Order: sequence, then structure tokens, then C-alpha cells
Amino acid sequence: MSGCCAAGDVNLPSIWFGFSFLFLIGLVYWALHLRNSWQHKQSIHLLMTVLVTLKVLTMAVDGLKLGVMRDTGEGSGWDYIWYFLYAVKGGTLFIVIVLIGSGWSFVKPFLSERDKRIVMVILPLQVINNIGARRPAAPLPQHRARSALSKPGGATET
Repeated sequence: MSGCCAAGDVNLPSIWFGFSFLFLIGLVYWALHLRNSWQHKQSIHLLMTVLVTLKVLTMAVDGLKLGVMRDTGEGSGWDYIWYFLYAVKGGTLFIVIVLIGSGWSFVKPFLSERDKRIVMVILPLQVINNIGARRPAAPLPQHRARSALSKPGGATET
């Protein structure tokens, strides 16, 4: 059942795979840099490595999920894997931002108390935003009424 995606959605799996590959290149560069300067690494660097790894996996699984949907027209088991990875990635991102914002890392001398409070207000708002961004939207009603310009006198059909 090929061709059940909208015209703009057909290339989405390729786009997701492409960006996943770009993030993978960045992850390899990051890991090599950490290995070469291991004596200067901090624990937050390892958490950030986990975060980028989860990002690569999430994007790759999203490409697989959309590819299966494009080819078969149905959802698949990749949906569950994607939701799991997305949730873990979101939680990890939240933890990394909170740890950096609270001064757990090398940025501690650079954040004032005011900055820490701002971060602690913005983070819950970001979590709410992420939850709202993944909530399925209700379908929009189809309007059958013609515009006022389409009929003489400005009358509309109902």
C-alpha cells in the first residue's frame, strides 16, 4: 500500500536518516575528542555523550518508523521503540540541563543565584512544551462554506 503519505512526507525518512548520520558524525568527533583529552573530562561530558547517542538513536528510529508507515500505511513496532527513546532522551536532557544549571559542572562559578532561579523556572516550562508538542492534534473541521467574495452580494452557503 505505497503512496499513503502526503507528497511532502515521502522524503521524511531520508531526511531523518540524513540528520541522524550527521549527529552520528558529531558523536564520533565528540567521543574521539573526549578520549584524546580524557584527563580534562568531567562527568557531565559523559552524560552529554549519552544524550547525543540517544538523539542519534531517536532520529534513526524515527526514520525507520516513517519509512515503514510510508511503505505499508500502518504504524509499526518502531512506534513503541521511538516513544521509549524519546522519553529517555527528554529525561536525560532535563537532567543534564538541571545539573548544569545547578552548578554541578565546571560552569558553577559562572552562574549567579539569579541565573540558577531563571533556569529552574524555564526548565519546567520546557518540559510542558515538550509534552504539548507530542500531543496528537485534533483533526481540523472541513469548511464547506464559500467565502463572501465568491457569491454576488456577499452571501455564504451554510
